[in-house]
Amino acid sequence: MLLRLAQIQATGNLLEVGGQRTLAGWITQALGTNPAEARSLARVAEALFNEQLPETRKALDEGVLSLGEAAAIAKVVEASTATRNTTEFPDADEFRALMDAGLMAAKADNPALSAAQLTQLGKRVSIRLHPALAEDEYKKAYDARRLDVVRSFEGSFYLQAWGPEVDA
Repeated sequence: MLLRLAQIQATGNLLEVGGQRTLAGWITQALGTNPAEARSLARVAEALFNEQLPETRKALDEGVLSLGEAAAIAKVVEASTATRNTTEFPDADEFRALMDAGLMAAKADNPALSAAQLTQLGKRVSIRLHPALAEDEYKKAYDARRLDVVRSFEGSFYLQAWGPEVDA
């Protein structure tokens, strides 16, 4: 059903057929899902319709991957593609296919991987493929670190800290 809806959206007829401007809006309205879940389902539908995740599509068709796991893969692949090292990986579609194949190979090796574990694995793979990004994120967090002490009029206080994950 999601692929058919993505096809209708691609033709520009979703508003006419479904009464919504976006696929996520249609899913929210018609299926009663929350907006975050609807965006997730729309993302996976569009990625599968546009043939951006061929290995994920194959695993879904074979029944070895749940829709939630496919949605997690679509999200992490899209985020990784947006932040990829464009010097080393200039073609976004090739990078998506590389990430998709890697995640599906991990799922084939360990069928018990959950959606959360696939997300974490995707993030780790992305960092390995673009180590400068992780260094930049660490530097930004390190430069923005701080500690605030706030005192209340009742004689108590609380601490609030910001910084890189390793400092936590």
